[in-house]
Amino acid sequence: LDWINYSPNEAEYHNRATYEPDDYPWVVPPLDKFVTHDEADYVRSHETGTYEGDRKSIPAESTPDWQRQIIFVKDTTDPGDATYLVVRDKIYAARPGTTNVWTMAQKGSEKIEGNMALLKGQFSVDVSLFFFRKPPKPLTSKFHHFQPRSLKFPQDQTRIQASSDEGGDFGYVLYPLRRGTDKEPAVRELKNGVVEIKWND
Repeated sequence: LDWINYSPNEAEYHNRATYEPDDYPWVVPPLDKFVTHDEADYVRSHETGTYEGDRKSIPAESTPDWQRQIIFVKDTTDPGDATYLVVRDKIYAARPGTTNVWTMAQKGSEKIEGNMALLKGQFSVDVSLFFFRKPPKPLTSKFHHFQPRSLKFPQDQTRIQASSDEGGDFGYVLYPLRRGTDKEPAVRELKNGVVEIKWND
């Protein structure tokens, strides 16, 4: 879940990467590829902090500072079963980089062990977050209470952040867990780059 309000240079408070450019482009990078199937959807986008003007003016062939790829896996038999996200953030910029995952977890409920994090949700759905491409630095968490400018009710969210001193190649699986029903999946990256995910074994 992302915050409702967004302003440039608040990148770390949104579900996206940071790489310390002089100025972040507005809102989100444009999509340069989208493929949809019954079992999965795939999107790819890229962003560069060096262009001027509207974000739509970014040439698709431009060298990115940051590229994001997402696969949304869907269980066609039971939408509540194996439905999850596989995300890869590649930061090409030669500057410190992070990727940020904000969730509606209960305050202080996050448990971080190595390249894994488990968060207890506010609404009976928990989140298993597994970085199959282990970050060079330890995962960190941050709680934030926020009062949106455009709404009357506040929001409480918890961030898990992966970081690197230069650039970054972050890959993770975000798997929702029905509390009391689902077990955490087993995730690993094989030598050929395939991400293997096993659940309910």
